[in-house]
Amino acid sequence: MDRPSLWRGIVATILALAMVVGSVVLARAASDPEGKARESAPGRWVAGDFHTHTYLTDGGRTQEEVALHAFSYGLDWFANSDHGGTSARDPFGVKFPTPVARWITLKDSSFPIVQGLRAAFPKKGIVQGLEWNVPTHEHASVGIVTNEPAAISDFEYVCDASDTDTSRGIPKMNKAHADAVACVAMLGRTFPETSYFLPNHPSRKQKYTVADIRDFNNAAPRVAFGFEGIPGHQKETGRGGYDSFSQADPVHLRARTYGGADVMVAKVGGLWDALLGEGRRFFIFANSDFHNTVGDFWPGEYSKSHTFVNRNGAAGDARLPR
Repeated sequence: MDRPSLWRGIVATILALAMVVGSVVLARAASDPEGKARESAPGRWVAGDFHTHTYLTDGGRTQEEVALHAFSYGLDWFANSDHGGTSARDPFGVKFPTPVARWITLKDSSFPIVQGLRAAFPKKGIVQGLEWNVPTHEHASVGIVTNEPAAISDFEYVCDASDTDTSRGIPKMNKAHADAVACVAMLGRTFPETSYFLPNHPSRKQKYTVADIRDFNNAAPRVAFGFEGIPGHQKETGRGGYDSFSQADPVHLRARTYGGADVMVAKVGGLWDALLGEGRRFFIFANSDFHNTVGDFWPGEYSKSHTFVNRNGAAGDARLPR
């Protein structure tokens, strides 16, 4: 890797921004649309991680364990973001007799734990999020910061490409790119200050293009305001988990990280630079993508995303880099 790309990866890590702190702070990248940061406002820096997993999907620890480690490594907030589709196990790793629809475990299994953690750690932020299987794309972290689980549960049921349950009789939007854009636009209409959509490991499977990302940002610029430019899975041989293609597949040569940064960030003049050059306020984020300690670091152990906030609440203002 050339030196400019290396330094871009390092700088990207330093500038990675957080965006959500559950009941305590939601640091919004779009809260200053004119770019006029309130330099004189009092505030503080907060650190967090929006991409973690538990036994409910393909993780190897309980939600409580993930939270305790996240806070022990200095995070002010974190989000649980297990995959959409179904849950094969309960929160303690016990296998269900048959897989349970994820919209059900979001509200009946995961959210009660979130409530308990919020009560136990009133000065910390705990968000009920989701790793969305985006129609025709790959994954994205989605969160809706509320004190009830229906919003994120309904979103998963309607929009997740892996959710095949039709028991509720609600029309689905989970087949095409246009459906994905419509779901992001829906977030922008219904939760403009308390939701986020951030594509995860965006070039890992070559399923996001700059045109796709423009579509999402255009549909809801206050919700689709960045992506996971510094992917988790930092312990894995293919850093970031970017080894999902066989060596015989020519795509494999492109699906890699550079200095820990996705090529969309690491390449000078690449995708992220193009978005910034168009005047878009579009930011990059770091996280753990924690599943287990074999291939991953605990949330906050290796990387943190930092945001300056000058008030508490779901729409906390953020002072952003100019």
